[in-house]
Parts: sequence; C-alpha cells; structure tokens
Amino acid sequence: IKNHFSEFAMLTFIGLYWLTSLTSNLNIGVRHLLPVFPFTFILVSVMTMNFLREPFLRLKYFVLALLILWQAISVVSIYPHFLAYFNEIAGGSNQGYIYTVDSNLDWGQDLKRLKKWVEEKGIDKIYVDYFGGGDAKYYLKEKYAPWWGTRDSKEFPKGNYLAISATFLQGGRGIPTPGFNQPCGYYHWLDKYTPVAKIGYSIFIYYIN
Repeated sequence: IKNHFSEFAMLTFIGLYWLTSLTSNLNIGVRHLLPVFPFTFILVSVMTMNFLREPFLRLKYFVLALLILWQAISVVSIYPHFLAYFNEIAGGSNQGYIYTVDSNLDWGQDLKRLKKWVEEKGIDKIYVDYFGGGDAKYYLKEKYAPWWGTRDSKEFPKGNYLAISATFLQGGRGIPTPGFNQPCGYYHWLDKYTPVAKIGYSIFIYYIN
C-alpha cells in the first residue's frame, strides 16, 4: 500500500462507491456511476503501461491495437444511436433492452424515426405507448391513437399496429421485487407476438391480429 497508495486510494473509492450504488434503492441510470469513471480510466492506463513491457512486446502492441480498433468500429457502427450502445459481450445494442432501459437506452429519442417509418409504410393508424419528453400526437397527427400498458389487452382492436417504448415494454414484463407496489406484468400478452420492426433501439412495433 505504501508504494502504491494512489492506486489503493482510487480502488477504495471505486469499491465503496459501487457498494453504495448496488445497495441503494436509486437505480435509474449508469450516469450515477460517472464519478468512478476517471479513476477507472487512470487505473486501466496504469495496468496497460505495465502490460506493455518485455517479453513479447510487439505481440502485446498488436493485441492492444486490435482491441482499440474493435472498440472504435463497435462504437462508430451504431451511429447515430449512441445512447443505446452496448458492446458485443452484452449482445450488442439489439440486446441492450434486456438488461436495462430508461436513461441507459431509451429517452424517447426515436419518436421522429417512428413518424418516418409510419409514413414510409403508409400506415393510417398506430397505437402508441411512448416514453419520453416528445409529443407522439404532434408528430403522428391523425395517425396517432393512445395506448397504455395497464389497459385490458382485450380492448386492443385486432388488425392494428402497436408501438411501445422499450422502457414501458420491459416495465410491463418485469418481475417485481419485494415491496414494489406498482402494476407489472401487463405486457406479457405480447410474448406470443414477434415485433415486426424496431425503431432505432428504443421503440418496438407489433402487429396485433
């Protein structure tokens, strides 16, 4: 510890912060972990410099270059959907909604893309359960029909499209933790359907027949 006090101090802070975060009831986004990022970057840099020593130095540089190239391609390839980025180990951005939603993936950023998709497909009416600060009715105009998860699924008219934000979709499929007293499980009726489209990475389109 005496010879590596700086590293020890940073690791201690990261460990305590993670412990506090994991045991807290506040769990609304990776942004709450941002304070540990600078210290993590510093520690990774120190470890990288220690790694880049003999023996096999050229091989190590080659491996590092491949990893950096992989990361760069992975990030650039998702343009312009950077909010929804998940790396390949997590299954990529297409699988990101399985792990987390809300501000980690879905802040309503695909509403204009939904409008474009509806226009391109020539859809006259679409039911929408939208999560975000935009106004779905403003963008979709007369094509818009409201829907919310706690409505009885039997009320949904057959032969229509349903657009659901990932946050609401997963919230309606989640398993409640002890003490959670809000409605849940209301979107399990969609499990028998396969989305006909995904708008960006945050809005799922179903055709209910």
